[in-house]
Amino acid sequence: MTTVAVPTLVRYELHIGGTSVAASSGRTYETVNPYTGQSWATVADAGPEDVDAAAGAARAELNGEWGRTTPPERAAALRPWGRKPGFDHAAAP
Repeated sequence: MTTVAVPTLVRYELHIGGTSVAASSGRTYETVNPYTGQSWATVADAGPEDVDAAAGAARAELNGEWGRTTPPERAAALRPWGRKPGFDHAAAP
């Protein structure tokens, strides 16, 4: 009998209000690497309710402390996200 290894898919949730959350519908979809044709990730399938929640969270931040920061301060806060440890940007699918 031949066994086939099934790769574990990376799972991505939505990021709303500083928290990772599943789509309100609970739906997800698989995304496919166009080069290999293989699924590589499961992604939360955002709907209108999720968009409304994200827009509301963004508006609240803009009206709060984040909105009072200067562009250089915002850049300094966001820069580490682009340098996520262990993430090889060159090898990303």
